[in-house]
Amino acid sequence: MRIGIDCRFLSGQRLGVDNYRYFLAQAMLAEPRGHEIVFFTDRTGLPPEFEALDVETVKIRLPLIIWETFGVPGEASRRGIELFHFHRHHIPYRRPFRTVTTVHDIAYYYFPQMFRLRRRLMLKHTIAHAVRVADRIIVHSDSARDDLQHLLKVPSQKIVKIPSGCDPGFTSQNSHSEPVERLLKKMNLRKGFILSVGTLQPRKNLARLLDAYSGLEENLKEKYALLLIGGTEGKSPALREKCRVLGIADHVILPGFLPAQELRDIYRQATCYMFPSLYEGYGFPLLEAMASGCPVGASKVSSLPEVGGDAVLYFDPNDTQDIRRILHRLLTEKQLRAQLRENGLQRAQLFSWTQAAKATLELFEETVEGVPRAL
Repeated sequence: MRIGIDCRFLSGQRLGVDNYRYFLAQAMLAEPRGHEIVFFTDRTGLPPEFEALDVETVKIRLPLIIWETFGVPGEASRRGIELFHFHRHHIPYRRPFRTVTTVHDIAYYYFPQMFRLRRRLMLKHTIAHAVRVADRIIVHSDSARDDLQHLLKVPSQKIVKIPSGCDPGFTSQNSHSEPVERLLKKMNLRKGFILSVGTLQPRKNLARLLDAYSGLEENLKEKYALLLIGGTEGKSPALREKCRVLGIADHVILPGFLPAQELRDIYRQATCYMFPSLYEGYGFPLLEAMASGCPVGASKVSSLPEVGGDAVLYFDPNDTQDIRRILHRLLTEKQLRAQLRENGLQRAQLFSWTQAAKATLELFEETVEGVPRAL
């Protein structure tokens, strides 16, 4: 079978969703089960490590909407593509192939106020269209499956849960990049700090994490800085102002995004990881923290308990005191941290890109061979 894969936006800084496409594509190429994998990209091309692979690549140099509406159907038809995997839920109306799409979350439904009107309307339309016309839909968690079934009325038989793996670079092993001391010095950090990674969107609930941190004893704040990685350095005025008002500006560091290897090193040096999000479709940072041997405190909402299992301490993300209670335990109970570290390392081993790729290719086979085509 000839399979088309949407491989746009893999060059440059990658977030969780981009990492999903990147590592899934790598794992599929490693064990393609006899299928021919064809990468479809745009004018930005593929990362250098992909360009070096012996894989058929289609570069469509067209603007975004035209790429999706006309470019993919035309090129896919000419190249005999039997199934196309869309990652950004922009499925064309003319489809000379079977379609599978991955829906990572429907945050726009729960937090419409956090999206600009044009973006919210676009997401509402494209996701509704994608889940209606796709032959099968991949989600990463039971929570995301329930969202599609109950909120978007998607038939259960169209939805398949396939948990994602974790970047293999996130391990508890020693750093192989620049010396850790130099990295910490560059960020004005001492060994031992509280870490949180992600975009700076309001649904990530970082303002409440700042409230919780500010209520800790002074000696704990002096000993453990709070490192918030995400967004663009200098582009988080609301959070910086809140830090100033709370009197914790000297203890909170917002460096923006970090290169992948530096981020891996930072996970390994953190005393604990805090994930106070109000909603997630999966939770890649939680998985990265566990794989790095970093004890985790996380919200008991949506998909996070599915990913973390019994390897995480959970809190109510709407209760500042509960967040502070868990944070305090993580900072003061050394034996608890050691147990969470071991539990997290074991838990992370359950999530594999090899398994995800195998399950995804099996779904492709089933879709082409035995699933009635969506109209």
